[in-house]
Amino acid sequence: MCHKLFQRTIFGLVTLVFLSTIFITNVTNAEATLQHKTLNVAMTAAFVSENGVSIYSDISQYLEKKTGMKVSFVSNLSYSTVNKLIENGVIDVAFVCGLPYVLMNEKPSPKVALLAAPVMSAKQYQEKPVYYSYVIVPKDSTVRTFKELKGKVFVYNDTISNSGYNMPRKKLIDIGETKGFFSKVLHSGAHEESIRMVAAKKADASAVDSLVFDYASRTGEPYTKKVKIIEVLGPASTCPVIYAKKLPPSTVEKLQQALLGMEFDPEGKKILAKGYLKRFVKIDDRHYDDIRAMLKASRDKHFPTIK
Repeated sequence: MCHKLFQRTIFGLVTLVFLSTIFITNVTNAEATLQHKTLNVAMTAAFVSENGVSIYSDISQYLEKKTGMKVSFVSNLSYSTVNKLIENGVIDVAFVCGLPYVLMNEKPSPKVALLAAPVMSAKQYQEKPVYYSYVIVPKDSTVRTFKELKGKVFVYNDTISNSGYNMPRKKLIDIGETKGFFSKVLHSGAHEESIRMVAAKKADASAVDSLVFDYASRTGEPYTKKVKIIEVLGPASTCPVIYAKKLPPSTVEKLQQALLGMEFDPEGKKILAKGYLKRFVKIDDRHYDDIRAMLKASRDKHFPTIK
């Protein structure tokens, strides 16, 4: 009897060890699969204009080289589309606007987190992760201030754009114009298109991302020469790089180290210079409280829509 009990005990222990080994192996294999799968990187909000999208491709290839993971880069997606894709786990990493990040992060169980943020090389950015909203009008316009835009046609890129919508909306609140300021409000779909529409006088004014405008201007885009900046809103927290929380911590660490190390690596530094970037830095969620404050002001005033 004792001999049989001993045999059953030994058999049970061997079985337990065997099952534990399978479990540990499966977990290890699952993590390895996650770490070596293709990382899907997307771009919406930009620190360059649409003609500089190749810089994001260069950064994606750089990340692939430094992390040892296959990276797939996609662009030309709307703000809301990227939000849905990264929250649904289709997109792993994204260059986004600060306002979409804030909107995703205010949900009960946020599915995204901050990876890094760009610091631009131009002096006006003071080596900080900030940017501005440029209020622009046609070059020959007689309008000199934001208040003089009353009764004019305004064009914006996206309703969840910080520089293109949230910041000018806050400006309207600040000057007490929430009942109806513009004669007409148009949607362009992109900062570059907003600039082109103002340049072609299809709209009287717009508020655009300073990073996009600066890049387009420095690279000689003709439409930037047909508009002028009449007011600068900001600074505000810049467009962050975010990641899906489903990614393994080891993958997140590799990605972050690669981005933060670009300024110290000859190849990385060359890519940064191409985009007029100084470096990427770690960023804290509290950094985006300024965007939250502007959004709160619009909610408190029951003023969600620019008009």
